Amino acid sequence: MATLKSILDDCETELTITELKRQLLIKELNYTKHLMDKVQ
Repeated sequence: MATLKSILDDCETELTITELKRQLLIKELNYTKHLMDKVQ
């Protein structure tokens, strides 16, 4: 049972990392758009 729990924990960690990466990408996109708007 411990192995199943560790597998689930790993999945949760992966999901958290993926979510953080996604949020970072969105921030970068918004920032890039902001800069491009300023240039125009």
